[in-house]
Amino acid sequence: RGSAGTGKTVVALHWAAERARRAREEEGNLPILFTTFVKTLPPVFENLYRRMPDAPEGLVEFVNIDKLAYRICGEAQERRWVDGNAVREAAQSAFKAIVTPGTPLAKDGLSQQYLEDEVCKVVKGRGLDSVDEYLDVQRTGRGTRFDASRRRQVWEFMEAWDLGMSERGTVDYADTMLRALELAQARPGPTYRSAVIDEAQDLTLVGLQLVRALVNGPNAADRPDGLLIVGDGAQRIYPGAFTLRQAGVEVRGRTTVLRQNYRNTSEILRTSMAVAGRGQFVDMGDEPEDGPRQRDGESGEPIRSGPRPLLVDCGDDDSENEFLAKQIRSLVDSGTVDLGDIGVFVLINRAVSSTVRRLRNSDIPATRLTTYDGVPTPEVKVGNYKRSKGLEFKVVFLPRVKAGYVPREQTARQSDEEYAEQRELELSEFYVAMTRARDQLIVSFGEDPSELLVASIDEFETVTPEDL
Repeated sequence: RGSAGTGKTVVALHWAAERARRAREEEGNLPILFTTFVKTLPPVFENLYRRMPDAPEGLVEFVNIDKLAYRICGEAQERRWVDGNAVREAAQSAFKAIVTPGTPLAKDGLSQQYLEDEVCKVVKGRGLDSVDEYLDVQRTGRGTRFDASRRRQVWEFMEAWDLGMSERGTVDYADTMLRALELAQARPGPTYRSAVIDEAQDLTLVGLQLVRALVNGPNAADRPDGLLIVGDGAQRIYPGAFTLRQAGVEVRGRTTVLRQNYRNTSEILRTSMAVAGRGQFVDMGDEPEDGPRQRDGESGEPIRSGPRPLLVDCGDDDSENEFLAKQIRSLVDSGTVDLGDIGVFVLINRAVSSTVRRLRNSDIPATRLTTYDGVPTPEVKVGNYKRSKGLEFKVVFLPRVKAGYVPREQTARQSDEEYAEQRELELSEFYVAMTRARDQLIVSFGEDPSELLVASIDEFETVTPEDL
């Protein structure tokens, strides 16, 4: 494990290459699996791997975990089609039928999304087979306390949701993962010699078990050099969590902490920690542990210095749009960076589309991160905070960091506990986005700044567009 910028993925790629070299000499010549949760990262990792000298070709397979699960089901002649609209319709119908006025979950004010996450990340994500198992499980990573009555109601919601999906001829991704695990455990032998799980904190426990089954085959014991788990609990950006001990993986005495930050300047890292590094996170270690986003000595020691991150007060949204385009052109014209060295990250997908459109209207080539495969292109890369994970750029712009937007405001019917959990995840997302910057970080707002910025304003160089 290691914090942002400490080279975890680089270590993982070299580990995969070394295992591939060894696999060529073994009987069976099984390939190496390199997987992660974010679906846009495997092509990036594969291109990085190909640029490594002496990396064996054709022996390392890069695929995201959901695609892998879907393929395993397909190889067994089982069609596991996920119809997103039908899944949402079934969930909405189940929520209305089960979470009725006066019931425990309705009194709590929990949203439909919260219950969907509970089902997919805790119940199905842990592979729980009965309500009795759910009643006993430790809901690691979930902030809202659930007594027996609430857990039973969640189970009823899940059963109604499953029935609705069945009637609509669909399943969800969690169901596909569970079925893939069953099929993998029934295979006569291992499918891969070894596997790397990058950004492991974002997988479900069932996803981890799927990878282990594909490496170990019918033998439950982990193979020597069979699994490399790479992650950082402080960068978890999806609901739910688990510890490796809960997954049955023994790592005591076999864990390495990377402590040198090779990406960020000391100024960028210090500002990122001040703004978003104070939140709580769940470690992936032996036992559940809530603590600050980084332990003492594990935030990574930078080896470089640079300019202080800029905080730009644009006055209003229209002026901020003008500033973004103008500053990108200025940087490129100065010769310090190319267009492809610049990343622009926003909170939600809708803002990604509008940002790409505005940049193109300003004659600045821009592309979405969803189409980026790691091969350098002369375009600004635009994505949401989640899509920025695992990437880095010389210059990072974070626009629209204003009050009520980052983090989002609590809704009228949202419970305090649910909102606190949502806020911590959004804080983690913002931390991830800030730490993508190698040399320069530019944060801007058009109206009132986010509370996160106000609390750490001394870490920035505060300017207006006219100052640049």
